[in-house]
Amino acid sequence: MSNAGTIPLLLAVNKNDASVSAPGTYTETVTLSGATVTGSPFTVTFVVSPSISLSPGDLTFPTYTQGNVPSPPVPITETVTVNQGTANGYGFTTASNFGNGPTNWFTVAQTGGAPGSGSLSVATNVSVFPTVTTPTTYTGTVTVNSTGGAPGAAPVSFNVILTVNPQPTLTTDKSSLTFTGVNGWLTGIAGSQTVTLTTPTAGVQFNVNISYANLPAGASPWLTATPGSGNTNAATAVITTSIASSASTLPAGTYFATLAIVSPGALPANGILIPVTFTVNPEAILSVMGGPVTFAHTIIFTQTPATQTLNVTTTNGLAPATHATFTVTDVDNAGTPAGLLNLITTSGTTTGTSTPTPVQVSYSKAVADVTAPGTYGGTITVLVTGPGTTQTAPQSVAIPWSIVISPQPVIQTSPSSVSLTSVFNNTTVQSSTVTLNSTPGVAFTATVTSNGGNWLSVT
Repeated sequence: MSNAGTIPLLLAVNKNDASVSAPGTYTETVTLSGATVTGSPFTVTFVVSPSISLSPGDLTFPTYTQGNVPSPPVPITETVTVNQGTANGYGFTTASNFGNGPTNWFTVAQTGGAPGSGSLSVATNVSVFPTVTTPTTYTGTVTVNSTGGAPGAAPVSFNVILTVNPQPTLTTDKSSLTFTGVNGWLTGIAGSQTVTLTTPTAGVQFNVNISYANLPAGASPWLTATPGSGNTNAATAVITTSIASSASTLPAGTYFATLAIVSPGALPANGILIPVTFTVNPEAILSVMGGPVTFAHTIIFTQTPATQTLNVTTTNGLAPATHATFTVTDVDNAGTPAGLLNLITTSGTTTGTSTPTPVQVSYSKAVADVTAPGTYGGTITVLVTGPGTTQTAPQSVAIPWSIVISPQPVIQTSPSSVSLTSVFNNTTVQSSTVTLNSTPGVAFTATVTSNGGNWLSVT
């Protein structure tokens, strides 16, 4: 029974009923009975549409650098599922909208879906991106539509996103490099220099190339750079340049090379070109003045060993001067006792000019005093050890030295005793002569040891 007014009827659908388990249009009739009824029976229509599911949804490509799109491109897969219950006639198609990017900046390859579910392989179009001149984020859409029946599924879309960064610009802290070496020497004098490479972002790949302008025929490359390739970590990279050991064979002169740092897709397009100049100076000539060195010693004689000076210079007439390090050694002749020669100076550094560096040499009195009389000697060698670390043919100068050791001096008196006589109160003083016999060159003094008084004199 109804009261006057509006009476609602609640219509509910049991979606688990097997009869409505597939997409389609279903109808049922509802009839009202009782009092006089108008509008009865009436029809209820139930439309079941398929649906489309996407996984993962929006697709984002790895960031590209302007002018450096990977080839071949790496596609991304989108899985498309057509939800159609017990039906099996539905499939799908796609339509692409390229948004703010150039036409056909991405491609869509479909697998399956005619009918049924399937997948989409979405990739950037390598042939299009070389023409892209504006770095930005490009966003397009792919719309998936159902096919194969009615009612159709509501279209679904997913975004395709690609960010193109501007070409990185390479910069370095050096615009040129200059090295100086000496003919015949290795890398010690030239040293090494670093070039710091900077990029706007980290991870920019680079290569280092070296070319030579006037490398002599048959000569080996004289410049090294490490690393020869790499990536800019923390947006910087340090490249160490140095002179190769093969440079020791280069004749004196000035040599030119170019250090090229290049990065694919980076600016400048030809890379950064750094000119390198290597000046090889002629070797300074070693000179030792002051030889030969000679000494004379008398055994047990109270003499101070003499010191002699050798003057060492290395000059090549260049400014700035080329300094050289050197060592001083001794090789004794056969029979010469060890330690007889005393090298006061065993090493030093030249001024590189005509002003000499002194090398002092003496001998050991203690060794000489216990050495048999005779002539002894050896050879003093001054050897250049720098300015580099190693030399192909080190310069040296040999200076002979000698020492004459004389025997201990001997003095004999004749006679060995003297008697003098006088008469009391006689003013005449008696005198006598004593003869001294000695080895040559002996110095002596004569003194009187008195037992009282001052009556004896010696001249």
